[in-house]
Amino acid sequence: MAELEDYIYYCTKCGWFSVPPRDDCPFCQSVLKKYDCQTTEFFDLPKEEQKQLFSNVQEIIENSPDYDRKLHCRRLEEEKRYNEASIRKMHSNKVVVTCPYCHSNNTRKIGAGERMVTANLFGLGSQNLGKQWHCRNCGSNF
Repeated sequence: MAELEDYIYYCTKCGWFSVPPRDDCPFCQSVLKKYDCQTTEFFDLPKEEQKQLFSNVQEIIENSPDYDRKLHCRRLEEEKRYNEASIRKMHSNKVVVTCPYCHSNNTRKIGAGERMVTANLFGLGSQNLGKQWHCRNCGSNF
């Protein structure tokens, strides 16, 4: 069985490109063209060779008669907004632990070292045994 060659799929209008196969551009819905990477494992290539292949494709795109610089800039702006929104969403998905007694969000995780010290000092009578969080408002451990 012959191994499949890897290609860079690119749009001559907006300059979008990708290695995973696609039929049309996700930005402007144009039919994508293929650039033969002349390798069977693109992602195993050194980063410098990958950059050179992407640079070759970028040159082909910019010299294409279909190339629209305004569309390219609009695509880059849209990608930037999408990436910023993704980062904001990722940061907003942090787990917020609330105290079950006073319902405060002002909590901190009880460290493993802190638990070991109290377990060594007080043994099974340690108040931190089995507790993971400490409330900074009411002082409870839960």
